[in-house]
Amino acid sequence: MNLLGAMAAFRHVAETASFSLAGQRLGRSKTAVSKLVSELERHLGVRLLQRTTRRVTLTEAGRNYLQRCVQILTDIDELHGEMREAQLAVRGSLRISAPQTFGELHLMPVLAEFSRREPAVNVELSLTDRFVDMIEERFDLAIRIGELTDSSLVARRLADVQIVLCANPAYLAARAPPAAPAELAGLPCIIDSNMRSPRQWVFALRGARVVVPVHGNFTVNSPGAARQLALAGHGFAMLPDFVVKPDLEAGTLVQLFADAMPPPRGIHAVYPHRRYLTRRLALLLEFLGEAFSR
Repeated sequence: MNLLGAMAAFRHVAETASFSLAGQRLGRSKTAVSKLVSELERHLGVRLLQRTTRRVTLTEAGRNYLQRCVQILTDIDELHGEMREAQLAVRGSLRISAPQTFGELHLMPVLAEFSRREPAVNVELSLTDRFVDMIEERFDLAIRIGELTDSSLVARRLADVQIVLCANPAYLAARAPPAAPAELAGLPCIIDSNMRSPRQWVFALRGARVVVPVHGNFTVNSPGAARQLALAGHGFAMLPDFVVKPDLEAGTLVQLFADAMPPPRGIHAVYPHRRYLTRRLALLLEFLGEAFSR
């Protein structure tokens, strides 16, 4: 029996819930795919699929087997790909996702430098503030800021970002500034809907976590837009320091409660959990690590 061929047939049947669709993927007939899966079941001595005239479903043993089966087939594919790529120069494409403002301000210059060093690598950068599905959307790498929730991804910490509370100095001069973070609950705040809890601003007071509910006339989905509104005097904004550092240095924005801000968040490069990276991705990860450590 062609064990790897039978495993691949089973995987595609499980993923498509169809012998016909699996056959189309593999370029084989429905009958041939069914025969391979039956041989695999006999070899293992367990039933992997429940078949009826209307549907194909996994048994409990099939669900357990599928997880390891996919990993084994993926490892084999990546091993063969890595061995082939090792004989070639660094070339090909890299699909990258990154938050829009961070990508425009800081990632683009680094990628431009990487492209000059590796001109045979084509970089496709998608700037979006949503968390993309890296597997489904076929991204090689994503830049993510803050807490990571997808444990199936490998993460490399590139740098830290501090969230700062700031406002226009003229706006502050025209009214009594808040004496404590809790007073923000009754003041105009600019809401960035990209934040994990956009209307719940978090502070750290004497080691304790303090959550302040905030409201305002403006809700935007970009820290760049929130910055513009803060500069125009529309209220208080919570923004990443990499967005407002020039404004704080120029005095066009003023930071408040610097000693009450929560710990810095991580900026991570994340990629699918794979044992074998392409050379171009491995080189990019190393390049990003060096660039952001500076």
